[in-house]
Amino acid sequence: RVMEWPDGGELDRLTLMGGELFFVRKSGEQVLWRSDGSEAGTVPVKVMAAAPAAYGERGLMAAGGRLFFNGNDGASGFELWTSDGTTAGTVEVGGLDGSVDGWIGVEPRGAGSWGDELVFLGDDGIHGEEPWRSDGTAGGTAMVADVRPGAEGSEPVWFAEAGGRLYFEANDGVHGRELWRSGAGSTELVKDVREGSGGAFVRELTDFGGHLAFVADDGSGAGLWFADETSAWKVRENVGVHLALLGGALLFPSADPLHGEELWQADGTEAGTRRVADLAPGTGGSAPGQLVLAGDQLFLAATTLGTGREPHVMDVGALLRFHEWTEAAGLSGLSATAGAIPFGDGVANLLKFAFGMDGAAGDHGGCGRVAAVFHRDGGRSGQVAGGVSDAGRQRAALHADAFGES
Repeated sequence: RVMEWPDGGELDRLTLMGGELFFVRKSGEQVLWRSDGSEAGTVPVKVMAAAPAAYGERGLMAAGGRLFFNGNDGASGFELWTSDGTTAGTVEVGGLDGSVDGWIGVEPRGAGSWGDELVFLGDDGIHGEEPWRSDGTAGGTAMVADVRPGAEGSEPVWFAEAGGRLYFEANDGVHGRELWRSGAGSTELVKDVREGSGGAFVRELTDFGGHLAFVADDGSGAGLWFADETSAWKVRENVGVHLALLGGALLFPSADPLHGEELWQADGTEAGTRRVADLAPGTGGSAPGQLVLAGDQLFLAATTLGTGREPHVMDVGALLRFHEWTEAAGLSGLSATAGAIPFGDGVANLLKFAFGMDGAAGDHGGCGRVAAVFHRDGGRSGQVAGGVSDAGRQRAALHADAFGES
C-alpha cells in the first residue's frame, strides 16, 4: 500500500507517464495526483471544480511527455487541458476558439498519439466533431481534417499510429463508419470495407510492425484486417474484438466449427493465421477475451469446463516458440493443444503446459508423439517418444533449445 486517505474517495483513470502514475481522486473535489510508487512521492498536482466529470468521465492520455485531459476549473466549462506533472505546468490548452469541447474519451477509443502529439475528437462549434491534434500549446492545436464538411462532423474514434500515419474510424456521411488515414499532408478513405453507406464499424486499431491491424465487418461478420499506406486486406473471418501484440504475433479470439471460439495468432497473411490454443476442447470453445500481455504471460478471461468464466494466465510466449520449433524441426501436419491455469486458484507456483501431438506420416513416424512441459521461468522438460524415427529424433534434438529458452 502506497497511500491511504482517511476520507476514502474514488481513484480513477490511472495513466502512466514518464515513470510515474497519474490518476484522479474523486472525493468532493476532483484532484489530479501523481505518484512515483512511494508515499512521499504521491502528491496532488491540481484541484479542479467539484463537477462529477471534471476528469474521470473523460479520461487521461499521455502524449509527447505531457498529460492531456478534459478539465473544468469552474470558469470555462470542460476544455482540453495539459500537464507536465507540476501545478504550474497544468494549464488549459486553448486553440479551439471557443469550442463546445475538446473531448478525450477512454483511450484508445477517444484519443491517441501521433508522433509527439495528442490526437482526439474535437469540436470547435463550426465543423462538428472532427479529428484534432495538439502539442499542448494553443498555436499547436488544430483540426487534422474536415472529414465530413458541415456542422454535423464525422465523429472520429479509434485513433492509432502505424508506419508514421494516423488511422481512425470516421463517418463522412457517404460510406458510413469506415477506416481513414492521414499523413503526407492529406486525409483519405483507406477502403470502403463494407460497400455502401452501412459502414464497417472499424475497431481495435493496432500498430503491427508499421502495418495496421484492425477488426471490421464487410457484411459477412467481424473479420481481422491489415492495412498499409496503399491497401487493406482480410486474413480471417469470425474474430472477436480483443487484440494483443506479442513480438511478431498478433493474438486474437476466433471461431471455427470444430473448436468454437479459441485463441488464434496472425502475422499479417492468411497462411500465417492459425489457432494456437484450445482451452476448452470441443465445439463450444472458451471464448477468450480481455487479452492483456505482461512479458510472455497472457492474462485473459476464458470459459472452461468445471471453472466457468474465470481469469486465466498462460505462457503464450512458450506456446509460440513451440510452434516455431515444430516448423523448424520439420514436424509438419501436427496438431497442438495447450492449457491455461486459472489465475489465482493457488494450484501451482509454476505455470506449465503439456502439448500432445499426433505425428503425420513421414520419417518421424505415423504414431510419433512429442511431449514438452514449459515453466514460467522459461525452463523446460521434455522427451521424444513413441515410434519416432531416428531422423525425427535427430531433428527434434537439434531444435530442442528453440522452444526451451525464454
